[in-house]
This record gives sequence, C-alpha cells and structure tokens, in this order.
Amino acid sequence: EKIEAGKLALKLEPLDVGRLVASALQGLRGLKDGAAATSDVPPGLTVRGDRDRLTQVIVNLVSNAAKFSPEGAPVQVSADPVGPSRLRVSVSDRGPGIDDAEVGKLFGKFQQLDCRDDRQRGGTGLGLAISKAIVTQHAGTIGVGRRAGGGSVFWFELPTAQAGAAEETS
Repeated sequence: EKIEAGKLALKLEPLDVGRLVASALQGLRGLKDGAAATSDVPPGLTVRGDRDRLTQVIVNLVSNAAKFSPEGAPVQVSADPVGPSRLRVSVSDRGPGIDDAEVGKLFGKFQQLDCRDDRQRGGTGLGLAISKAIVTQHAGTIGVGRRAGGGSVFWFELPTAQAGAAEETS
C-alpha cells in the first residue's frame, strides 16, 4: 500500500549492478530455489536506486524462476545496456514458459498462474506486483518474454546512474 501511494521512501544511490546481483544471489544460497542461480553481469554497469528495494526485486525474480524450473535447471541473471541511458537486468529460466493469454495477469495483485505439473508451488501472488511497483517507482519498466529454447525471461529496465543523476540536477 505504501508503494502504491508513493509513500515508500527510496534511498537512491549509485549501485554497481554486478555487486547488487551477487549480493542478492548470496542471500539465496541457503534456499533450495536459489541453488542453481548464476550471474554473468559485466563489471561497470551502474543504476541509481535503492539497494534494499532492488535486491528485493532480484530475489523475487530469481526465486520465481527457480520455483518454476525443473529441479537442478540453471537460472541465469544478466544485465545489458539498452541505449545510452537505460540498463536491463534479465532473469532467464528453463521452466514451462508462460502462455500469451496469461501474461497480462502476471503483475497484478494476488495473481498466480495455473501450474502445469504436479509440483506444489506456494506463494501469495504479490511478489511480481510488488516488484512492478518498486521498479515503477525507480522510473523503470518490468516485463516478461520467451527464452529461446524454452522457458521465460523476466526483466526490468532502469535509468543508468548517470541518467538518474542528470535528472535529479535538472
């Protein structure tokens, strides 16, 4: 509710995305869902953001990817520049993928898609809605696509640290 009302104060600072992702993955090491997650984020990529909130987004996307992937299947986190002033962080899995008809439901509150196998998957259906609100508050966007060879790619884009700093001084 605080996020939706715009009352969640963000502590914005320049963040090295590689370190941010590494820290998020380290926090997941003890959890079954984070066991197969790896990162190939190149050094030197920075965004302006709130460390705790962006860690929350990464942890949520990686946890979901691991939860919906076959046991032991890798989950990959990557980051790439998108133009001169934006950066995209992607989380790829090898799960069953998402039907086009269900994509619109993904980022709504209390939404969970039907499971395609017999594995039990818990959750409140709030993680992606919260992630979307956090990314939006950072002047970013979030989405999902198909992974070549099967699976999904959840991603979010944020202004680079340089672009964020320029906006604050304008």
